[in-house]
Amino acid sequence: MNERELVLIADGAEAISNAFSKVFGTDHNIVMCWFHMRKCVEKNLYLVEDEASDDEIMNDIETLQLSKNKKIFDITTRLFLKKWKNQERFIQYLSSEWLESKNGWYKGLAMYVPSTNNALEATNRVIKDEDTLRERLVLSRFTVVLFSIVNKWSKERNPTLINSKKFEYQPLIALSHWTDAYNWVKLNKEVISIFNGDTTIYYVPAGEKITITDKEIKRYET
Repeated sequence: MNERELVLIADGAEAISNAFSKVFGTDHNIVMCWFHMRKCVEKNLYLVEDEASDDEIMNDIETLQLSKNKKIFDITTRLFLKKWKNQERFIQYLSSEWLESKNGWYKGLAMYVPSTNNALEATNRVIKDEDTLRERLVLSRFTVVLFSIVNKWSKERNPTLINSKKFEYQPLIALSHWTDAYNWVKLNKEVISIFNGDTTIYYVPAGEKITITDKEIKRYET
């Protein structure tokens, strides 16, 4: 990957972000892991005075996350804040934690890259559970452990072994996903594609609607 295309996906830890910026500069996007952000927001839903609004608030935040660029994110954020302005305690939390800082959790900040660092976190957990045993090791001891990890993983992934862990070069699609896709195709929804330079944008009617109008597309674009 070209260095200019570098993107950091992290969980908001300042040490990680600061280290990345120091090494690669501040011209690269830093994506806030959507999974971590969502979990943190869910834990603070107790700040919402009306518990019945929890699901709707989270649905709105999920919509914000799908913003395809900063302009749309800023507009939808203003609408969100206006809609829920009566939930002062929650809005204050969301604004200070996820809008004024660490606000790189919307999709359009870095298209075509993962929205979470869950895959890396899964590997991190294996290292903690099986190798460091969740201890803070001194550098000399940690170096020894690292060599042990590399040796073990290399043997586990040796393709000549019968029970080796295979590296997947393409995603495995579960039967349930094929079934969902088949049922969706049967809905016979209209799909409109619009070419914009080297990008193709697809528009699909939401809900039970089958078609989408030019007026609706223009309203979305503006």
